[in-house]
Amino acid sequence: LIEGQTPVHDLASARGIGIPGYRVLFTILAKPDILSLPVRTLAEVAAVSKTTVAETLTRLEKEGFIGTELSGRRLLNSRGLLDRWLLGYETLRPKQIFGRFRTLDPNPEALEQRIESELGDSFEWAWGGGSAAMRLTKHYHGQESTIHVSDPTNDLPRKLKALPAKDGSFVIHKTPAKAAFEGILPRTVHPLLVFAELMATGDSRARETAMDIKERYLKL
Repeated sequence: LIEGQTPVHDLASARGIGIPGYRVLFTILAKPDILSLPVRTLAEVAAVSKTTVAETLTRLEKEGFIGTELSGRRLLNSRGLLDRWLLGYETLRPKQIFGRFRTLDPNPEALEQRIESELGDSFEWAWGGGSAAMRLTKHYHGQESTIHVSDPTNDLPRKLKALPAKDGSFVIHKTPAKAAFEGILPRTVHPLLVFAELMATGDSRARETAMDIKERYLKL
């Protein structure tokens, strides 16, 4: 998948990690140096329990993704772990979507300008998907506008004058992991998350942009 070839999906090894475990994988890939810090720090940044972190680290060490030395843990196979996380992300992404909505804005640019004005710094949120990709690459957006919110509430769509719609082009994701909001540009999610979202669309232009973002911003 990463090198333009069809990946061999190890479904047995991927089974049983669950959403909290994949948050740990994401945090490790986004912040590899965090492996050398205490488990409680990784748990806080990933927004999971210390037990989830400990179990996930044990599993990853057994599978050869991370190793332990005198100086602490370190990532041994970043590209393999990236492929593993992408496999899980494609499966679990729908469960992270808070909702799809439709608005009266004439185009994505107008919608996003209004959202920037409406939300400001009122709580933690950031652009993802094509919205972040346009800000990072200046040449691709796609049909959807996407925001990630650490803890979206039911009054958020009302505040943004957005109506629920199964085919809506405005998407709100629930994204509690703190590392997700450490973007390259202000108000964008981490490029690792943008990369995964674009890869998951199946659109050829989105995937080309995803690879561009990977080459520019991800050192994996």
